[in-house]
Amino acid sequence: KHNGIIIKRGQCIRSYKDIIDGLSWKVGWRVERYTKWQCEYAMKYLRKRAMISTQKTTRGMIITILNYDKYQTPKNYESHKESPMESHSLPQTTDTINKNGRIKRKEKKEIYCRVVAYLNQKTRKNFKTDSKNTIAFINARLNEGFTEKDFYTVINNKTSEWLTDPKMIKFLRPQTLFGSKFESYLQDIPHPLQGKVSSKTMKNIETLENWRKKSAG
Repeated sequence: KHNGIIIKRGQCIRSYKDIIDGLSWKVGWRVERYTKWQCEYAMKYLRKRAMISTQKTTRGMIITILNYDKYQTPKNYESHKESPMESHSLPQTTDTINKNGRIKRKEKKEIYCRVVAYLNQKTRKNFKTDSKNTIAFINARLNEGFTEKDFYTVINNKTSEWLTDPKMIKFLRPQTLFGSKFESYLQDIPHPLQGKVSSKTMKNIETLENWRKKSAG
């Protein structure tokens, strides 16, 4: 029981504050947290796909993992082998194509939400998923044949390059990332030290590497 409420197997009571604090992480000495909006979107995503159900209470909400007993039965795992190298850092994509070879409208709406949510996660900003301008930029790139994974690649490339640069961090926004230079951003291969050292140090490294190339030539 929790405050008089019976909690069954596969259930827990949590508030959004509990979830936000529980999922916090450190970047150096700084503690980073997801926004409430991101948590609400994640819960909505899980409910929509019948992975969980939620019930509001005065002290939070009861979260029920659907089919919990099935998932936690050891026999269900005997024939499954999971590779330690498998990565689940990017949102899973399920593009549905219509007869004309285009992504269906319903699926596009989900792509908008996933891409913007990922951008918010990487930049710690709070762009809206229903912004007409943002939707227009994403839709234009999808119509050009770019995939949902391409958006994640661009976000990763430019956040690793601009997130620690005071002059460039303001350009980590949909209209810049998903605009006319999208393809060039997609081809950018970030330096291994990008985002791990200061922008001044990176410029010194680039100057040194360029000097070495000229000397070698």
